[in-house]
Amino acid sequence: MSKDVRPQRIAIVNCYLARREDQCERNEFPRNHLWGGDYLARMGAKVQYIYPRRDLLLRLTRKIANMAKGRLGYLDFDVEMLRRAREFDVIYAPYGRFLLCQLAAALGLLKAPIVYWVYSPPHKSTSLNLDEIWWKWPFNRGIGGILCLTSAAAEGFQKKWPKLKVAHVEWTPDNILFPGSEVEGEFYFACGRTNRDYKTLVAAAAKLDVQFVIVASPSLMEGLPIPPNVRFVEGPPSTASDRGGVPFPELISYYANAKALCIPLQDIPADTSGYTNVLEAMAMYRPILMTQTGTLDLDIEKEGLGRWVEPDSADSWVAAIQEMEAQPELRKQMRERAKTMIDDTYNLDRHGKEVADFLSSLT
Repeated sequence: MSKDVRPQRIAIVNCYLARREDQCERNEFPRNHLWGGDYLARMGAKVQYIYPRRDLLLRLTRKIANMAKGRLGYLDFDVEMLRRAREFDVIYAPYGRFLLCQLAAALGLLKAPIVYWVYSPPHKSTSLNLDEIWWKWPFNRGIGGILCLTSAAAEGFQKKWPKLKVAHVEWTPDNILFPGSEVEGEFYFACGRTNRDYKTLVAAAAKLDVQFVIVASPSLMEGLPIPPNVRFVEGPPSTASDRGGVPFPELISYYANAKALCIPLQDIPADTSGYTNVLEAMAMYRPILMTQTGTLDLDIEKEGLGRWVEPDSADSWVAAIQEMEAQPELRKQMRERAKTMIDDTYNLDRHGKEVADFLSSLT
């Protein structure tokens, strides 16, 4: 960066990360899940990853959170940040919502601006839950800024709060852990858990004379007739990864030897599922076949990265894969396009710089 990162003291609160920042540094877990935290530290910021200390107050807050059935968010993290509020200039929260901190900030008791990541636009709900409360009065007055995974989310929140600092920042793969592969693949690969439609993909596979490898949690494949050309790799359910718990070196090997990545999704218009798979496929220079749904800004077909597939249509999957099989030159072009986009835009440094610039702009 052309100037020092400001503010200097940044608390990063990421409940999903679950103390894996050291694993990220050792290339054992994707560092894009640091959401720019490693870049901030490299640029001179004093970064601390916040976790609740183990004491009586922690046990009490978790008991209250359990009684509230999740409506209060990550209360143990919330209380920990309030206990350490004077140590930080910014609270950067890639994952989680923290109502007590928001309320304290709204009342002027917490000076550090709270920055959230959001994936989808604000929506109406008939139930009293965290998805609604955090951006309603008076809690919304305690938000310092919002970083958005999609342009639809950025437009929605900017329209709702014209004076709030809002930015759309594209996510990125870990282009170090996922190093790219120039080789032509041998099979069609699918992995992932959230909102997947393996039923349709397996039905398509039964109509094709090509090989598939599917890595998924057993519950997602339960009851599906697995044809002989599909190898199902079973991993234990895992909260550490949505790939069914397969170690990342093994997962990367599947990517590297895949002819293309298949991302079969349920038809949910406001969803962002599959984004991690898209980015990892790009990092590995793999063509992408994906159900056309959701709100992602990256148009794989327009960008020359792959082909869209119609929701709930095995025939559409068959047609897309037959096109890939018939055109090896097209697959090569897609691999080359992915490499260019990773080198130019979709990389850790670009993402980290945009996050750093946003946090700097708040003080």
